[in-house]
Amino acid sequence: MGYMDMGSRTLLVLVFILMLFSSYGVVGSIFVLYLKDIYKLKDVTPITLAFTISSAISILTMFIAGYLYDRYGPSITLAIATTMATIWVFIVNTMQRFPSWDKASLLWYLAGVPQGMAMASTMISVNPTLMKLFPNRRGFAISVSQAAQAFALAFFGNTVPFMARCIGFFNTLTLMGIANIMIMIVSLSFFRKIGKIIASNNKVRQSIQGIQKSSSLSVNLGTLFTVYTMIFLIATSTIVIMNLLAGILEEPFIKSGEFDNEYVRISIIPMIMSIAGIAQALSAFLWGYIIDKFGYTKTLPTIYGFEAFSTALSYIFYSSPWFVASMISIRYIFFSAEPTVHWILVPALFGLENIGKISGIINSAPMVASLVSPMISGLIRDSTGSHRYILLASATLSIAALAVYTYLILILKKRRS
Repeated sequence: MGYMDMGSRTLLVLVFILMLFSSYGVVGSIFVLYLKDIYKLKDVTPITLAFTISSAISILTMFIAGYLYDRYGPSITLAIATTMATIWVFIVNTMQRFPSWDKASLLWYLAGVPQGMAMASTMISVNPTLMKLFPNRRGFAISVSQAAQAFALAFFGNTVPFMARCIGFFNTLTLMGIANIMIMIVSLSFFRKIGKIIASNNKVRQSIQGIQKSSSLSVNLGTLFTVYTMIFLIATSTIVIMNLLAGILEEPFIKSGEFDNEYVRISIIPMIMSIAGIAQALSAFLWGYIIDKFGYTKTLPTIYGFEAFSTALSYIFYSSPWFVASMISIRYIFFSAEPTVHWILVPALFGLENIGKISGIINSAPMVASLVSPMISGLIRDSTGSHRYILLASATLSIAALAVYTYLILILKKRRS
């Protein structure tokens, strides 16, 4: 499993818990619904602007954190994440003092800054470290991180509505943030030791099935740009759904006339998120095994293809709420493989040298997608008055990503021949 045998299981358990509690943002669509009701807003775009701000900050942080990771190891980037998470809690807790959106919105947007820095720094701390420590089972190792983020959908999809009813929405966010900070502090000491192990093992600085070092810089940059474009398109197709997932699920149930709004929001949506999240978390481990066994060349087109297919069916049959819920759940199952295979592309195509910097560049693509996706999904919903057309946009972007992947394989085969 790699050169680090002692404590490897402890590390994976710790990574799972850390990524779980750092990923409450996956239920951001629930945050949107609560803020919309609390401040009596008609449109969702003003709320989702905070997600755009967070993503913009994440993009810059990915580059900086990647550099710091290569130079100083994972502990420094995780320390930054812990500090930013603390600042986020303070800002969000202060926000509840302002009953007017005009004033509260300033704090909501400001909170997007430390949130973006915290998540990006955490990802750079964890995933490159796993790829170094588990060179023969990178897919499985990354799937642990991804499974945690997937399970967060089920965990927080139920926790947030329940706690919001008990202690209020803002107090719920505060307690979630404090729990995350405590886990980060525990993780810091462990990651300091890991950093020393990595620094003393130069043997891991080798590439696997990648482009030879003799390749020209232009070839590497061309591959990098193509991979970046591909990941950006598929990430955008996923995030436009994630941003307003609760609303996408809620609308067909309300329009069916069989359920009232409160019942859908309190019971049905959390149940669907739980099923999707658990299925996504369990399938993440399976995807890790599949990716290790068959490689990215066979698994990636399958993932993209089924994402496009399930989303297109959701759009076509949007008047059938349970069918939409099942198709979106299937989409989430395939999405669980998406980040794993993307992280695996880094050592597969570029090797382990400067893995922090290259990971920061390539995996800033989802951050760029997160920058534009909230505005895309928000504008589509506000301009059409329906969440349905978000699904059409998502399916189209998934098909475009598949086309770019096909081009990537063609140019790689051409260069190797």
